[in-house]
Amino acid sequence: MARCLGTTARNFACSTQDPPGLYSTHMFSLCWSPTSWYIQCVPLLHSAVPGQAFHDWRQALLAANFSSSSSSEASNDWVNIVGLRETLTTIAGPPPFNSTHPVAEARLAAALKNRTSMVAAIWQAEQANEVSVYGASVPELAAATAVAEPGVTVPGMTAEQQQGQQWTQQQQLGQRMDKQTSLDSSSGNSRSDSNRHSTSTSSTDGWLSANSAVPTQEELEATLMCYVRRASGRSAGLRLNDKPWLLAGFDFPQALTLAVQVLQRDKVIYLMDKARELGLNTMRFWAFAEGGVPGVGSAVPGGWSTAAYHQQQQHHHQQHDNWAGDPVTMQPAPGVLNATVLSAGLDWLVHEAGKRGLKLVPVMTNGGSTANGGMKQYTDWVDQALTITDFYSNDTVKSVFLDYLAGLLSHTSSYSGIPLREEPIIAAWQLAETPSHPGHVSSEPLLGWMRQMGVFMKQKAPHHLLLSGLEGYFGLSSPHLLQYNPHAQVFDSASHSPHTYNSVCHGEDFWLHHRLAEYDVSTAAIFPDKWLACNESCKLDWTKQWIRAHLREAIRLQKPLLLGGIGALRPHSWRQAVLGLVRREVQRALERGHPIAGFILSGLHHPDMPDNDGWGIYDSVAAVDAPRPSLTNPSQQALQDVTWQRFMNHYDYLACLAQQARDPSGGDGKATNAKAWVAGWDLVYKTVSELGQLAQDFGGVHQSRPINSRRKQQPAVDVE
Repeated sequence: MARCLGTTARNFACSTQDPPGLYSTHMFSLCWSPTSWYIQCVPLLHSAVPGQAFHDWRQALLAANFSSSSSSEASNDWVNIVGLRETLTTIAGPPPFNSTHPVAEARLAAALKNRTSMVAAIWQAEQANEVSVYGASVPELAAATAVAEPGVTVPGMTAEQQQGQQWTQQQQLGQRMDKQTSLDSSSGNSRSDSNRHSTSTSSTDGWLSANSAVPTQEELEATLMCYVRRASGRSAGLRLNDKPWLLAGFDFPQALTLAVQVLQRDKVIYLMDKARELGLNTMRFWAFAEGGVPGVGSAVPGGWSTAAYHQQQQHHHQQHDNWAGDPVTMQPAPGVLNATVLSAGLDWLVHEAGKRGLKLVPVMTNGGSTANGGMKQYTDWVDQALTITDFYSNDTVKSVFLDYLAGLLSHTSSYSGIPLREEPIIAAWQLAETPSHPGHVSSEPLLGWMRQMGVFMKQKAPHHLLLSGLEGYFGLSSPHLLQYNPHAQVFDSASHSPHTYNSVCHGEDFWLHHRLAEYDVSTAAIFPDKWLACNESCKLDWTKQWIRAHLREAIRLQKPLLLGGIGALRPHSWRQAVLGLVRREVQRALERGHPIAGFILSGLHHPDMPDNDGWGIYDSVAAVDAPRPSLTNPSQQALQDVTWQRFMNHYDYLACLAQQARDPSGGDGKATNAKAWVAGWDLVYKTVSELGQLAQDFGGVHQSRPINSRRKQQPAVDVE
C-alpha cells in the first residue's frame, strides 16, 4: 500500500509497494483540514473498477492498433502518452511575465514582416484611391514588400542590400501605420470609423473591414511574447505587457476540427479576421476530441450500452458536423494522441491566431454533452456502467485524463518549436466545458477533482492562467445569494408531478469551488433563455442582478470575474437587448474598478455553419435566414437522452430537486419559442462591436484616456 512523503501541497511524492505493472502507482488526494492542507496517498484500484483489467485491455489495444508494430497504415502518426503525467517535469520558480524561449524573438520578427506584407496586399486592392490612411504611398508599400516575392529584384542593388532596405522600410512603415491608427482612434472621425460595422467580405468595402485583422506592432509583441497575468487586490483584473487588459473573446468549439481539414480552414481564418474586426482579442476552442473510432470499445462493456446506441451516436455526430466533414479525433483511444491533429490542427491554429494578435483559451474536456467525446468517453473506456460521479472520483479514470493533460502541455509546436505549456499565445487553460455534478449539492467530488487537476496544471504549466469553466451557480456556501440563481420548471415524467428547478442541484458552488488557490479567475455564464421561464423584462433584470452578485463575490475572492459564455436566442431585438445590457454592466465595472476579467460571446458563426441550436450570430441576412438541419430522428434522440441522463445522474438530480423544492408551482411564466426572425441581425453585430471596443479602450494600445481613470472616485465594493 501507499505511504506519504512530503508535507506541502506543491512539493510531495508518493511511494508504493503495489504490484508492478499497474497503470498508476502514484495517485494522491489533496485534503483540507480546518488549519492546513495535507496530502493523502491512496491505492490505485477503485473498489468498483478493476484497474489491472483496464491496464491489460489498453495495453493490448494500443499494441494492436496504435504502435509501430501494428497493422495500422498510419502507425507512425500516434503519440503514446501512457504514464506521461508522472514523467512530465515540473516548472519551478515564479512564472515570468514574458517568454524567455530562444525562438520567441525570431518568431516575433517574422510576424512583423508578415504583418507589413498583409497590409501591402490589402493596399493593392485600393490602389485606385492613391491615398492610404496610413500615409504611405503605393511605391513605398511596393518597395517595402518587393523582395518578399521570389525572383523580384530592384535594379542596382544586391540581394543583401535589398533585404536591408526592405527591413528598414518595413519598420518605418509599421511605425507610421501605428501612429496613424492611434490618431484615427483618438479623433473618432477616421475613414475606418465609417466602416466599423461593415459586414461585407469584399476587400474593397473599407479600410477597417480590410485592415482590422492586421494587428499593430505592440499587439503582436504582447500576443507573441507576453503572458496574461492576474493583478492582485480587491479590484484585481488582468494585465498584459504590464498594462490593464480586458479579455474580449468568442467561442469557436469546432476550430480544431476544421483546422485539421485543409479545405475547411477558410472558415477558421474568416472568423478570426471577423473577430479582429469586431475588436475581440481572444478565441476559446475545444482542444479535445475523444473516441468515435470503431473497434475501440471499453475495458468493461456495460449491459445497458448496446452496439445500436453507439452506431446511432456516431450517426448523430456525423449529421451534426456534416458541414465540416467527418469528425477528427485527437485521442482515438485512451493513452494515444493523433500526431496529425496535433501538428496540422492545433499547431496551425496557434500559429494563425498569433499572426492576428489573438490570444487562445483551450478547453480540455466537455461536461455538458457527448460532443467530441468529453467526460463520458473517459468513463466509457474504463467501464460503461460508470457515471459522472466516477469521472470525478475514480482513480483510473482520472489518471487517463491526467495523461491527456500532460500530452497537450508537453507537445512542442511544429511551427515555432515552443512547447504549449510555454506558449504566450495561450492566455489560459480551461479545465472543462460546464463541469457539474447533478444531484450533489456543493459537490465534494467535483471540488476534489478540481483541486487535483488544478495542482497538476499549476505545477506543469504555471505560465498560464487556469479557468474552471463553471457556469456560476451559487451553492450552500452562499445562502444569501441563492435568490440570484436562475429558476425555471421541469417535469418529472416518472412521478407526473412538477418540481421547482433549483440550481444548487447542479452540484456547482461558485464561492466554494473558486476558493481553490490554483484557479486565477472566477467564471459565470449568462444564458437567460436557457435558464429562465419568464418574460423578457424579467430576464433582463435577472441578468443585471446575476452579474452584480458575482462581482460582489469576486471582490471577496479577490479573483476577477470572467463572463465566460454569453448567449441569447432570436429575435434579434431581444438578443441585442441582452448583449447591450452586458456591455453596459462590463463598462460600469471597469469605470468603478470592480474585478472584471472580461467576457466570451457564444454563437459567432461562419455563414456556412448551420444554426443547429438557435444561438448563431451571423454577418449576412442570407446566413441568418438559412433553415436549420435536422440532427437526428426522434427514436435516436430518445435513446441518446436515456443514456445521457443515466450518465448525468438524472434520478439523483430529480430527487435533489424534489428535496430542494420550495414552491410547487415554480416559475412565473412560460418561455416562448424563439422564431428564426431575420430583422435586426446587423444591430446585433453592431452591439458585439461595441463590446469589442471596450477591450480596445481599456488599457489598449490606442487608448487616449483610461476607462478606469475614475476608479478612485468610486468605492470598489459598491456593486449595487
